[in-house]
Parts: sequence; structure tokens; C-alpha cells
Amino acid sequence: MTKDRDFKRIVRTRMAKTGESYAAARAHLTKPERGETFEKGVAEDGTVVFGVFTKLQTPEKGWSGLVIPSALLGVRGRAWLRGTVNGHEFWVSAQPAGDGNHWVTMNKRMRQRMGLIGDEEVEARFMIAEGPPDLEVPDDLVSAFDEHPNAQVIWNRMSHNHRKEWLNWIADAKRDDTRARRIAQTVERAIASDGREGR
Repeated sequence: MTKDRDFKRIVRTRMAKTGESYAAARAHLTKPERGETFEKGVAEDGTVVFGVFTKLQTPEKGWSGLVIPSALLGVRGRAWLRGTVNGHEFWVSAQPAGDGNHWVTMNKRMRQRMGLIGDEEVEARFMIAEGPPDLEVPDDLVSAFDEHPNAQVIWNRMSHNHRKEWLNWIADAKRDDTRARRIAQTVERAIASDGREGR
């Protein structure tokens, strides 16, 4: 993925050649060469489906993501999208960005699974889902909750994204003792924060 400092240099080089503003030069460089396409249709079963060809955006923070016009989705608030990016399944939230677009974060874990670096041209096909996907809680975390019923109650009302962050942190443990320690800390932090904190 292009590093922030390198991307800024590329933008300024274009500005010097074209006389464009920083915003105009950046906008040009973050679009596919053959242009973007945003399509909306209806499947045989009546489901509204969307098709997007665009380029992953890399803000100066270093995150990658999809920018989708809010008017295309027909929603103002958060929406859950389920479909594929370059043929790889995804089920993620799209957050309103406040500029007439929705932002879909493509984090490192997602990009690795899809074989993406973070600034490629991508084709996405998706529908608006009724909510987030179910998260599978591993047996060892279930056992820990059995010993702390109040933690289970807090976990159940925790936001989807916070639960997902804790589950990913547990899954990333390379050693059994590390995993056990992370499970204990997950339970402790859930209780201490009353479910208001992610990892």
C-alpha cells in the first residue's frame, strides 16, 4: 500500500504539472483509470442489489476502504452490507461520512483474506443486510462466561464491533497460555467497562 508520505509526494507532483488544487489532484489519483461505476438493480427475488467498480481509498491515517455514495444506498445512517469484493465474501457496516458518502473500512485482516494491499481497483457486489453477521463465540470463552454470568450479560449487550475486536484478539493468540490470558482479560475488561470498550 502506498505510504502516506509517498502518496502526498505523488499528489504534489501532479499539482506542479497540472496546477490543480491538492483536493483535485488527490481526487484524480484515487479514482480508477477507466472511471468508477455505481449501479443498482433488482434480483429475481426482489432483492435490491448494488454493483460498484472503484478504487480502495487510503486516507492519511493509513486505513483503506470503499467510498459509496449515500444516495446509491438510499440510507443516511449506518447500513450493513453483505456481498463480495473481487469475489471474496464480506459482511460489514457502512458508516455515513458526512460528505454525501458512506465509508466501508477494509482493515488489514480483511485485505489479507482477500489478497488486497489497500489501494487497488476493486469490483464489489452486495445487498443491504438486516443487521450484522452472527459472531461465533469459542468454547473456551463460553466456559469463562459460565463462571462469570454477569460478564455474559454484559457481552450480549456489547456492540457487534466491540465483540468482534475481542474475538479477533483472542483468535490471534499464538500460544495456549496467551490465549487463556486473553480470555481472562476479555472477561475482566467487559465487566470493568460495562461493555463500553472494544479491544
